[in-house]
Amino acid sequence: MMAMENDSLLEDSLLTRNAAIFLEAASSHSFSSTAQRLHVSQSSISQSIKSFETKLGFRLFERDARPLRLTHEGRLLLAGLEKGTQELGALLHQLKNKGQTKPFLKLGMLESVGSFIGADVAKGLSQDINELEIKTGPSDRLFFALLNREIELGVLSSPVLSDDSLAWDFLFEEPWVLIFPRGFEVPSPLTWQVLSKLELPFVQYGKNTANNRIISTFFDRLSLRFSTRYKVEDTNMILKFVKAGLGWGLVQPYAVSSLVGLEEVTIVKAPSPISRRKVFLVSRNSFDKELLGTVKNLLIYLMQEKIKAELCPIIPWISSEYLFAE
Repeated sequence: MMAMENDSLLEDSLLTRNAAIFLEAASSHSFSSTAQRLHVSQSSISQSIKSFETKLGFRLFERDARPLRLTHEGRLLLAGLEKGTQELGALLHQLKNKGQTKPFLKLGMLESVGSFIGADVAKGLSQDINELEIKTGPSDRLFFALLNREIELGVLSSPVLSDDSLAWDFLFEEPWVLIFPRGFEVPSPLTWQVLSKLELPFVQYGKNTANNRIISTFFDRLSLRFSTRYKVEDTNMILKFVKAGLGWGLVQPYAVSSLVGLEEVTIVKAPSPISRRKVFLVSRNSFDKELLGTVKNLLIYLMQEKIKAELCPIIPWISSEYLFAE
């Protein structure tokens, strides 16, 4: 059955042009042949099939095979399409809910969190999803990626904006730590007022970052002003600037675990009162609740375990400074 002969199959929104292309590709066993028959580019065919797979939640073709070969799910779907749309809804429900397929997941993570537990998240989700794509970046960028459907879940800090289509699930609340170049004589007793009078500059987050807003709001509340010569966009840059002796910084504790040359900085508990950063798992309201719960529980578990294993040996007092969702 040729794809363009199946106009009756295109009435459902799911079975639009992508379904027709799938039928053609299944018949010809070749994306290039499909492209020639439909008078479009091969890349367009590949993108359409990928989009269809994403909507369905499973792969349709084994792309390494020559000629192109359908997966088990692809063969079942083809059979369902050839029988017509009447049985298709039940077929998709069966494929998705009886464990025959696993979803794709596009996950956004704050850079510092992703560096700390990203690989462990991928390993922990390996039995629950078919494919994982992790995007890291500042909280604001990830927020708009969620709105634009570039990612499906995001590990974000406190929002500057809100949107009714998104749900915010609290993960944990974390402190900040001070880092100084090794050899710098840290004042004692250490207060925010003392820090504001240091000649050593404060290496600050760039103004377009969520961390800058959190820290700036905290400093404004205490009427604090610091000598600031450098502004950078991410935590790794702050760590490198401090390590080079260019200033002192205020960072998340787990960020220091990835620093090469840790012995070249001094880590100090921030004075009281201390600002804290809240981190959330953000999803669209329509996101699968079972998978959402799985990801949330995994993130909390991994953070707790990695803090014990990697941070406590470096910063013995840090474990008690975190607050996790129950």
